[in-house]
Amino acid sequence: MNEKEAELIGMHVGDGTLYLAGKTLVWEMRGSIHEQEYYQYVSQLIKDLLQVEAKPKYRGPNSYGIQTTNKVISKFFIDNGFKPGKKVYTVSIPDYIKDSSNEVKRVFVRGYLIRMVV
Repeated sequence: MNEKEAELIGMHVGDGTLYLAGKTLVWEMRGSIHEQEYYQYVSQLIKDLLQVEAKPKYRGPNSYGIQTTNKVISKFFIDNGFKPGKKVYTVSIPDYIKDSSNEVKRVFVRGYLIRMVV
């Protein structure tokens, strides 16, 4: 587990969602239109880590974020133990994060909490 992976996983646990739309797997993170800089950061992290584009955009009159059906992104979260569905029933801090180095734990927590300080 590297630091970029841990940070993206923290972001997903904190604010991401993975769900099925029909038979299509969708990954999404969205928030306020005032968080554009944060979503640019998320987009760049995905590009650096997975070598795919996930461009943020307006998701409604007061919403901004990333929504993608890119299979590389979905596979990343599936491969890291996440399942599609309501997060309240499916998401917890993975054991591989709990058992990692302090640095991996630190960047996971940064990913989990970063929107609270942006």
